[in-house]
Amino acid sequence: MKRKIVWLLLSCLMVLSLVLASCAPAAPTIPAVPTTPTAPTTPTAPTTPTTPTTPTAPTAEVPQPGGMLTIWRNEQTAFSDQLRGGSGPKHLAQVTEAIMAADWAKGRAGGYGAAQYDGVTEVISPLHFTGGFAESWEIVGNDTIIYHIRKGNRWALDPKSKSSQLVGGREANAYDAEFTYLRGFGWVPKGEPGYLAKPYSQGRLLPEEWPLSIKATDKWTLEIKGSPATLGSLFKWTAQSMRMHPPEVLKNFDENNPITGPFILTDYVPGSSMTFRKNPTYWRKDPVGPGKGNQLPYIDTLRWLYIQDRSTQMAALRTAKIDHLGERDGLTREEAMSLLKANPQLQSNAAHRRGSLMAWRVDKPELPWYDVRVRQALFMAIDRETIVKDYYGGEADLYSYPTTPDRMFESLGGHIPFDKLPASAQEFYKYDPDKAKKLLAEAGYSNGFKMELILEAGDVDEASLVKFYLAKVGVQVELAVKERGVFTSISTGRTHKDAIWTGVDTPYGWQKWRPTDSGNLSMIDDPVLNQAIAEFAKYFMLDDAKAYPVYGSVVPRMIEQAYYLPLPSPYSYTVWWSWLKGYRGEYHAAANSDFWTQYVWIDQKLKKEMGY
Repeated sequence: MKRKIVWLLLSCLMVLSLVLASCAPAAPTIPAVPTTPTAPTTPTAPTTPTTPTTPTAPTAEVPQPGGMLTIWRNEQTAFSDQLRGGSGPKHLAQVTEAIMAADWAKGRAGGYGAAQYDGVTEVISPLHFTGGFAESWEIVGNDTIIYHIRKGNRWALDPKSKSSQLVGGREANAYDAEFTYLRGFGWVPKGEPGYLAKPYSQGRLLPEEWPLSIKATDKWTLEIKGSPATLGSLFKWTAQSMRMHPPEVLKNFDENNPITGPFILTDYVPGSSMTFRKNPTYWRKDPVGPGKGNQLPYIDTLRWLYIQDRSTQMAALRTAKIDHLGERDGLTREEAMSLLKANPQLQSNAAHRRGSLMAWRVDKPELPWYDVRVRQALFMAIDRETIVKDYYGGEADLYSYPTTPDRMFESLGGHIPFDKLPASAQEFYKYDPDKAKKLLAEAGYSNGFKMELILEAGDVDEASLVKFYLAKVGVQVELAVKERGVFTSISTGRTHKDAIWTGVDTPYGWQKWRPTDSGNLSMIDDPVLNQAIAEFAKYFMLDDAKAYPVYGSVVPRMIEQAYYLPLPSPYSYTVWWSWLKGYRGEYHAAANSDFWTQYVWIDQKLKKEMGY
């Protein structure tokens, strides 16, 4: 259906372009080498799309413990924490803890309009951290991170788990964290118990970002030393990304189930479901609202249903077989509106989603887009306002590059609102095919050229929009669709010949610009950006009030140099039944998906009154 909509839109656009061709205005004069062009006109600021009804304040109801929360998930293919990523052990986010966590009280639970972070991406500042496996942290000098491990936090004793019995419900401590990190960074020698064949951080941290030493100085203190230039990146990784395990288990088992998280895994039916029960010895209390001080989690049981097909997922929500539907990319507007129309008692939230980009190699002088004028021409050849209006029904951000308009990014200065961009950057978001053709002619491509765009099948619809618009200025795009494994190999190896499809990143995603990083798919090596990245890295996670303005200061240059070709970013939706209380659309924070499950509760009386 979506593809039919795409081609209907493209057909309408082609008819419209023929009608308007005869009355197209003459192209204004622009600089011959518009490295930082001056706009003769300023486009209208993108309008704010309408969104479904969203809760505007925390619930005033007193949370009630008990009941079961059921949500859908794609089935994980591994239990071992050796296997990270999308098919890795997602259950670990429920049963284990990282050193630090997102502060629920500073998100939407503390007041939707006053939330300091959205809770829909993994990106939060240490300003929004609270304790996890550790109670607190401190940065000593410019090279040392100290974690103060929580006292009285015990590994849960699960009589059905051999690994849990091995630990015996003892108190967790700094030596557990020390071994977890030693193993996670690949410092346990091959052949020794606990050796990890593939370090957690492989491919995520550059060598200069790795720790210089990891040491538990006593039972409650962990000291990590790193490079002063990249200590913040090491802090992000150690605070958020590695989940703690006891050495007894890491040395003896691949399937890790010792618990210090809110839930205990009790049942797994391959291809069907995974079930958790509340951890009775979990230490965390509700930090905000009428339930402040209550023991968490509220629900007795958490169940994941493995449902692959979207239509089946939607049917499961409509019939209340699941209480909640939505994840990182969430539902489309059409899907959400369909559910809300059929079930008015459903609640919903619309969130900014990372948009799509075409990354073209700028490291090869023989390629047309090595010339900045060509990149700028193709940037202006996309009619983003029409795409937002007709393709996304107004439910998209026209401007979401180089960063999505996340409230934390904007509040700290990392995202620059459109109306505060210089005119020289704003003009690229105005559809101007005449100017695009003029720039191409000045660069020596008055007859256009051909190029190959590598992508996956799921991105064909959006890429077809790019293909349509670029064809109107003489550029013929061949869509080279690859299956997931091949695409991943090309992407990680950066072996694409011309261009490849990717996504907008947050300010965490400096890999889109750093020359040495595999995420830099355009192969950018820009001295101005390199200097900004080095300055950003110096403060990142250590003093974000200084770091993010550095990132924001080069946002205009990122746009004007057109190192990537962005499309508008559609909203994604989360939908849930009204008996799911204390929930406002959160999904992801501090590298922890489903971090919200421990804080919400089920109004069992309301659910029964509604006939379920």
